[in-house]
Amino acid sequence: MLKRIFSLFLTLAMMLAFLPVSVTAEEGTVPDVTILYTNDVHGAIEGYSTLAGYRKALENQGHHVLLVDAGDSIQGELVDQLTKGEASVVTMGTVGYDVGIPGNHEFDYKVPRFLELTEMAKFPYICANFKDLKADKLLFDGYKTFEINGHKIAFVGIATPETYTKSTPTYFMDENRKYIYSFMEDSLYETIQAAIDEAKAQNPETVIAIGHTGMEGSKDGWKTSDIIANTTGIDAYIDGHSHEEIPGPDSLGEVFKNKDGKEVIETSTGTKLKNIGKMEITFTEDGPEIKTSLVSLDDAKAAVKADPEAVKEAERVEGAEDQEGTLKYYLKEIEKFKTAPVAKSETDLYILHPETEQRIIRSQETNLGDLVADAYRATLKCDVTIANGGGIRKNLPKGDITLKNIYDVNPFGNNMGVVKVKGQVILDALEHAARKLPSENGGFMHVSGMSYVIDSSIPSPVVEGADGSFDHIDDSKPRRVSDVIIGTEMLDPEKEYTLGGSTYLLFDAGDGMNMFRDLEVVMKDIRVDYELVIAYVTDEEMLNGVIPAADYGDYHGQGRITILQKGDIRMYRVYNPNSGEHHYTSDKNEKDTLVELGWQYEGLGWKAPAEGKPVYRLYNKYGGEHHYTMDENEKDVLVKLGWTDEGIGWNSADENGRPVYREYNPNAKANNHNYTPNKKENDALLKLGWNDEGIGWYAAY
Repeated sequence: MLKRIFSLFLTLAMMLAFLPVSVTAEEGTVPDVTILYTNDVHGAIEGYSTLAGYRKALENQGHHVLLVDAGDSIQGELVDQLTKGEASVVTMGTVGYDVGIPGNHEFDYKVPRFLELTEMAKFPYICANFKDLKADKLLFDGYKTFEINGHKIAFVGIATPETYTKSTPTYFMDENRKYIYSFMEDSLYETIQAAIDEAKAQNPETVIAIGHTGMEGSKDGWKTSDIIANTTGIDAYIDGHSHEEIPGPDSLGEVFKNKDGKEVIETSTGTKLKNIGKMEITFTEDGPEIKTSLVSLDDAKAAVKADPEAVKEAERVEGAEDQEGTLKYYLKEIEKFKTAPVAKSETDLYILHPETEQRIIRSQETNLGDLVADAYRATLKCDVTIANGGGIRKNLPKGDITLKNIYDVNPFGNNMGVVKVKGQVILDALEHAARKLPSENGGFMHVSGMSYVIDSSIPSPVVEGADGSFDHIDDSKPRRVSDVIIGTEMLDPEKEYTLGGSTYLLFDAGDGMNMFRDLEVVMKDIRVDYELVIAYVTDEEMLNGVIPAADYGDYHGQGRITILQKGDIRMYRVYNPNSGEHHYTSDKNEKDTLVELGWQYEGLGWKAPAEGKPVYRLYNKYGGEHHYTMDENEKDVLVKLGWTDEGIGWNSADENGRPVYREYNPNAKANNHNYTPNKKENDALLKLGWNDEGIGWYAAY
């Protein structure tokens, strides 16, 4: 992300220096054509009334407006789950969209349902690369031209081939698992270029791509920058899929170069109608001058409020509860889910970083990821469960929790199941899930009943198929994932385990997880995901209506997933069942030797960064005890008392790191100290009579 931000500043500097073709129209002038655009609305239909009013306000100022959508308008809110996408698509027609394209989530209710929705729509869908293989034809026109204010504009629609895995691969297959639909991944650039050429044959003054392809986290070769670099004829690219806010070159947006070296603006609004995209085009003898910007929904509301006709337009879209196709007509269905509390949480649970609000659920463990995975395991009664980060969509707030709050966490309504699986398959699945780190990935795997370590400094050994699904592991390369523990034992690749999760992952190869094919089915198509979370949170034999801070209070989660960066030191944790002693060491041979002597390996106690304050390690040859401290004076005193200074055990993180709790057992023969980043373990030891000695040091995340 830092690299991307740097590139944006560099782009701006270059633009100021060289004054590219796409420049801002003169201040105060009305452009020849204004294009409003949205992407990744994901069922947040409440904002559509403001959008309609804002369009009207611009038209009253003399703008000639077209309204387009770059995909994923449906799925992500309860209103679409209840109506299988109808609420979004029909309301978009009420708003007055001129054209849209399919994103990956348009297919979440399967291809036939999406085709039904397109028949309900009052606007056309276009897509140059979505093909019916049986009929050997595109399902939609590849482009659409409009004449407005005396100017002809062409839009070309582009869908990401990631749609296979970012929706559900089996939705695009027949009963024999043979693909019957294609996103033309093997000839993507040629297919798009052909559509551009066909559009240009209509002699438009400009060609605008509407793509659901994205940048951050998207697959190389299918990213927006790759498509632009391998085609010609596009003047600007309205983008979706990766939920990035990219205003355009006037506000540190992206300007990529096409195959001919011409600059092409990329712009994207983010998600959930937080912003409305605004593209202003002025036609000159030298070609189109294009300015793009983002208008916040709050600013759009202010513009609507200042224009009585715009207010009436917004009210028209809001409608009434008995008026079909309006917001109130659809939103009335979810009111009962919003009001009555069913549980209480003692802590906030996160998919976003609590300070930066950056999405972290797809790249690291969080307390909400733990809760969801725990809910699946507690209700499915299996050895381990998995939950993909892309299916966990919204923070769960502290305080009273309604059914809608829980639904918003798991809005896709995936059926759940359990399979029998060998440990090796689990290893492959975890490896596939970790392949994109440090970039985010919707298939990043949260777990219950299991812990594992990812070394992100190791290049991924996963080999993907043409559709982005898992193909195999390159055995000539080291794996990123290691130290996988199920229960209290190391995972056995040949042992069978019961694995629970969504049918999206286990049966439909969602997120490319096709390693689960043809496994023995224990249960299939039982209750949907959010129903399991509701049961876990409310059932008196589970959480009994209260999500405890003691279990889920740390937004990092409970330490089930350890992610190592380049330079990090592995700290192995072992336990002596005879003495009750925990021991930490960065020496793998020492760890292995202790395990051979009967100690239990408990995984990585924490990881220590390569830089930071020193943590001193000492040994008491009389008590057989190791001790760690960051206090140099304490270290020196113990040495004077006969302890052996064994040097720096590891380096600690800075004060912003994760606390490691230190406890002391006054009854143990060896005066045993214990260190753990797990507050639950700390509290349990205190109840058993251990003394709380505070924070020993801070460990890295």
